[in-house]
Amino acid sequence: MFHISHAYSFPGLDYEKKMYLINQTFIKDLAIGEKMRISGWDICKKNGRYVVPYNTTMASESKYAVEVMVTRLPQNQVSIKMSPPAYASYDKDIGSMILRDVECEKDIGIIPNYFSIKDINGFMNESDYISELLKQGYKTIID
Repeated sequence: MFHISHAYSFPGLDYEKKMYLINQTFIKDLAIGEKMRISGWDICKKNGRYVVPYNTTMASESKYAVEVMVTRLPQNQVSIKMSPPAYASYDKDIGSMILRDVECEKDIGIIPNYFSIKDINGFMNESDYISELLKQGYKTIID
């Protein structure tokens, strides 16, 4: 019979330690007023409100993706500025500019693990933000 020895196992690092080793900046490392580009995929919902996890790292710039810039605010909040992709044939698909309805992963520990989103492009609620996108000519694009 084959027996697996647990005497030595290659030790793994947690996510944050790995990111620090490769010089990634976390949103939680920003000072009040500092900005950072993130992926829209990092935004999730907690108790019906949009939030950004503390361990969100900087995203690369791309002219083909919506740019999501966060500004760190006091009281564990961030402001979001969303800008459309920069490529010439962008078709103003509203689906690319609105946030996804995805629940956050379960919290671990007692300390809050998220920054609350105070506003998006200056709008304090999602319905006003979407109304403004529609006024700007955004529409639902069906492939």
